[in-house]
Amino acid sequence: MRWEIRLREGHIDALHDGRLALEGLEISGEGLKFSLEPYGRPYPVPSPGGGLKVHILRLVPEGTGPEDVLLEVSCGPRRLALRLYPKEPFKFELSGVVRWGREPYLCRTEPGRFGDVVQAALGPADSLLCDSIFDKWDDRLLKLSSWGEVSLKALPDGPSFLVEAVLSTRFGTTPDLLAAEVAEHFISEGMSMPHYKPYHRVHHPLPPSGWCSWYCYGKGITEEDMVANADWL
Repeated sequence: MRWEIRLREGHIDALHDGRLALEGLEISGEGLKFSLEPYGRPYPVPSPGGGLKVHILRLVPEGTGPEDVLLEVSCGPRRLALRLYPKEPFKFELSGVVRWGREPYLCRTEPGRFGDVVQAALGPADSLLCDSIFDKWDDRLLKLSSWGEVSLKALPDGPSFLVEAVLSTRFGTTPDLLAAEVAEHFISEGMSMPHYKPYHRVHHPLPPSGWCSWYCYGKGITEEDMVANADWL
């Protein structure tokens, strides 16, 4: 179970565990598009957790632009990283489609820069603060990040998303244009809920709902008690 990439018409398709996750990743910047081509052969790098397979790609501008920029793509068991090797200041942009299970949800698992903002959603919802996608049926999470800015937006077809990243580079740095990290068994193990079971909307078409006050709770509470408490509130 690991990441792998394929080049298709100058763009990147990234697969995790043999399933397409990031489709048609393309790089552009400052009104210029780049095509990607191999620069040497992939090579392994030993590392804790299973090792990496590294691909070096060259950015070929479709017009007048920087011609000596390389892109390192590191494929590990959990993490995929697209790292730029720029020679001069340039503003790069990346876009592509994310596919992550048959019923994925946008989410945010860590506060990030906006820790004072509380998010809650009942069903699919867009938010510029979301940086992750949760696949409820396989209990796995995909978190996207960048040294610049990254955004996720739901596409009209439902189960796929548009990912966009923007990064300004300079010589002497090797920043991640985009990184994707997978957390398997996110709810059952990561959130310590071993009996997690996905909510099946075919069997239960309406969301679970209810109301209770801490002032009116217990096995001996009757309907009259609930009505009286609601009237008091």
